[in-house]
Amino acid sequence: MVHIEDNSLKNLDIECDIIAALINQNEYQPLILSRLRTDNFIVENNRIIFRIISDLIAQESPVEIHTIKNKLTSANYVEASEAEVVILHLLNNILTRGFVDNINHKIDIIINQSAKNKLDNLSKKIINANIDLNNPNEEFDSWSTEIDTIINSRNIGSIDLIKIPVEEYQNILLNSSFSHDQITGVTSGFEQIDEFTNGFQIGDLIILAARPSIGKTALAINFILNAAESFLPNSPNDAVVFFSLEMSKQQIIQRMAANMAQIDGNKIRNSQLDKKDKALISVQLDKLKKYQIFIEDKPNMTILDIESRLRQLIQTNPVRLVVIDYLQLIESTSQSYNRVQEVGKISRRLKIMARELGIPIIAIAQLSRKIEDRKVEDRRPMLSDLRESGSIEQDADLVTFIDYDRNQVDNKNSNLTVTKNSDRVIVTFYIEKHRNGMTGQVKLWFNKPHGKFLSFVGKKYE
Repeated sequence: MVHIEDNSLKNLDIECDIIAALINQNEYQPLILSRLRTDNFIVENNRIIFRIISDLIAQESPVEIHTIKNKLTSANYVEASEAEVVILHLLNNILTRGFVDNINHKIDIIINQSAKNKLDNLSKKIINANIDLNNPNEEFDSWSTEIDTIINSRNIGSIDLIKIPVEEYQNILLNSSFSHDQITGVTSGFEQIDEFTNGFQIGDLIILAARPSIGKTALAINFILNAAESFLPNSPNDAVVFFSLEMSKQQIIQRMAANMAQIDGNKIRNSQLDKKDKALISVQLDKLKKYQIFIEDKPNMTILDIESRLRQLIQTNPVRLVVIDYLQLIESTSQSYNRVQEVGKISRRLKIMARELGIPIIAIAQLSRKIEDRKVEDRRPMLSDLRESGSIEQDADLVTFIDYDRNQVDNKNSNLTVTKNSDRVIVTFYIEKHRNGMTGQVKLWFNKPHGKFLSFVGKKYE
């Protein structure tokens, strides 16, 4: 790579090089016009010339000096006297430069300088902003979006010829063919679910939804524990991140302890443990300490808070799975949106995060109460039941629901809790949307006192 000193004088020369290439080297026109925009140029005269050349190419007109001069005067871009000075300066640069090389690198320099200028202007705006310190989220969110837009607009690099992604896919395919039992994503811990999903996939947004007190948080905790345990043998540093907007860290650890020790959670909460129970829990907590699980339990997080914490964490830890409990509790960053629009905005940001960071994100979600208004036999969850759905179902790669088998539920109980005599229930795990695979349903056992889900095979635990 040719090193080009990054200072104003050099950058101005590079702009002239690019314009010279547009006029003298037609083969570079598609590349230059696909990567540069008028506002990437620092010098106003160069912006004007670039805009004229872009128009000429779009109109399939010849890009020549006299054509550019005619355009300058006829369209009143500049005064005629000034046009002559501009053209003479441009012509001088073209004549002295001749053949222009290192086009891609020079385009990168222009784009990076443009991004830096925009970030400089934004930083000045931020320094001079009158921020409401009681509620700064709207401003912070706006600036974060603007920074992302500037950085992403750099468009560094070119579009891959299909050969490159095909070779990458071939490597994945060949490597996976050595083991038919191996999944490509993060395991859920349940073979039947993994058969549908092949594991939670990189870049996917997964929605896990249900009505209150059905067990969606408990199932998410099962996913977290199963994933963390699967990492230990070969990838002990791989991590799971749990953003809990509803429960404290201690409550989560209490649930995990009950799950792993298979002890009634009520006994732990009510301090009714005997020595045997305490010894069993102590062993499981020692095991839990080895898992790479990060928990953030701040209750009023915004999507900006979540993204900031996650990006900070992945700088030092190989994060493989993220769980958020739950989506509708994420605080709004703007008072100008209604809640449906805001939740839609949040779900879209989660999908972008999953894809940009290359991590599957599981977002727990609530179902609306209208499901309770339907007849018992018609209460199977549907996509339209997603509360404040907005664009949740559109953004998600995988939308799943859980619900109890109706024969085990007291039909008179509107909350659909299990009957007093039943500690174990059969839960149906529905896959209602799967962007890259099949939909269907899986039966699971749910031991509610332990908060533990197990595979349902032949009506027995497994």
